[in-house]
Amino acid sequence: MSNSAAHTFAGSRKALRSAGPLALAVATMMAAGCKGLLDVELPGAIEEKALEGTRSVNLFVNSMIGAYECAFTNYVSIAGAVSDELYSSGTQQVDTQYDQLVFTADYASMATDLCESVGGLYTPLSQARYLADEATRRLEAASDAEVANRTRLLATTRAYAGYSYVLFGEGFCSAAFDEGPELQPKQVLEIAEQRFTTALGLARTAGDTEIEILARLGRARARLGLGNRSGAAEDARLVPKGYAKWVTREQGILVRQNKVYFMNNLERRNSVAREFWDLKWQGVPDPRVKLVHSNTLASDGITPLVTQTKYTSLAAPLPLATYDEAQLIVAEAVGGQTAVNIINELHAAVGLPPFTGTGDEIAKQVIEERRRELFLEGHRLGDLLRLKLPFPSGQPFTGRFYGKSTCFPLPNVERNNNPSIQGKS
Repeated sequence: MSNSAAHTFAGSRKALRSAGPLALAVATMMAAGCKGLLDVELPGAIEEKALEGTRSVNLFVNSMIGAYECAFTNYVSIAGAVSDELYSSGTQQVDTQYDQLVFTADYASMATDLCESVGGLYTPLSQARYLADEATRRLEAASDAEVANRTRLLATTRAYAGYSYVLFGEGFCSAAFDEGPELQPKQVLEIAEQRFTTALGLARTAGDTEIEILARLGRARARLGLGNRSGAAEDARLVPKGYAKWVTREQGILVRQNKVYFMNNLERRNSVAREFWDLKWQGVPDPRVKLVHSNTLASDGITPLVTQTKYTSLAAPLPLATYDEAQLIVAEAVGGQTAVNIINELHAAVGLPPFTGTGDEIAKQVIEERRRELFLEGHRLGDLLRLKLPFPSGQPFTGRFYGKSTCFPLPNVERNNNPSIQGKS
């Protein structure tokens, strides 16, 4: 197997071991800002053998969280360019392939780049998914006497595994895991739902309310994607007001930085797309999509530079799961006056006039509220695909050709090296 192939082998052990010493997959992806049980200091380079056995399980779980946080941050930035949130305004191929919707199963940056790359997607997400499932396997093989807080750790690994599967299910055309068969998005979301259900039970047993809520909202999200509206609403209604789970970021090394801020505000290689300029409601500017028109050009020298203000530094955290997201799931799943009430609660929270529509207007407004409330949080691409909404047809400033790629394809390097799907298309 080639070196590049090893990076993307179905999230199997090969994906984890591809870098030899786990300086990238572990040391630079360790979670920052964890509380209590998961508090750790960022270590130096760690050899894989240091992660064997039960004594290292806390380290392994923190590595899993860090890997997911980096993969999620890359996904938010890349999916923003694929959807209608961001224009690519850079000069490098990695800047334009996603935005132009011309990425294919042979696109190396998507398939094989690691998490320090702004274009790395499949390998970082595969590593995060593998680490979560592998951490679960190790915890299940251990006893409570060997690992303190084992049930709580199991709830954590199952919940983060669920979120990894959610991103595969929402953004990818298909996926494969652990040398297994090619799965369609619905099948992947069903796995996510199972992971969340297990996490819920474990979190309740452990008395960990935070992980229980995280898993419940994750399951609501997966169920919405599966078309199970009643189940999604049932879960989302139980998310308490004010709840928020954050993906931590840091000022230092690239794998720990906020990639949205890095690409848009710092490097000027992305610019907020015109669909989000000057959004108002009944004449009042919408502060949820507050932008800065810089009156300068982005790095390509052509596109006007418009910057977001949701993330104000390289260390700005990103929301993974929030009460507002839960409320919008209820609004979409239930509709009617319930949706109107939720929309108006969201409006009141940011000083916008109320919504008074009826009938089909309500469903359309829920979609619009998701577009604004969840701006640059990693939901828009999944919404475009799930709701069959139109994708961008061209960048109005560069005149670049646009293709028809919308979901991320299973990379050919995966297809060609996975014995379960070799030669299949």
